[in-house]
Amino acid sequence: MRKVDVFNHIWPRPYYEALSKLTGPMTDITRRSEAQPMMIDLDERFRIMDAHEGYCQILSLGSPPLELITKGRHATDLSRIGTESQAELVEKHPDRFPGFIASPPMGEDISAILDACRYAIEDCGAIGVQVYT
Repeated sequence: MRKVDVFNHIWPRPYYEALSKLTGPMTDITRRSEAQPMMIDLDERFRIMDAHEGYCQILSLGSPPLELITKGRHATDLSRIGTESQAELVEKHPDRFPGFIASPPMGEDISAILDACRYAIEDCGAIGVQVYT
């Protein structure tokens, strides 16, 4: 039986590197996330996934929400990096990752948010968007 883990958090390597440049040392929940090897290390993620037959993940970016760490062009760029790097993982490993959830730059004007959503869904294949509450 296939088991689909929805909203499984990840920091794809390109996203993690861009995030680290913007935030510097991780704090609070981000430090706890960073301490989980499978947030960044695909080999560790695959090792854990392989222990469960039929297990796959719908990926989503882990905290922090983009709007809490940056604004403007940096937020838009970071959103795009997150979208593209998750789409790449889905393309390379479709049996492991059948889809991903995009994180649009919610702190921006509505047109920038909608543009990011359209890009993620129509161009990169996102199956939804994540809105922090």
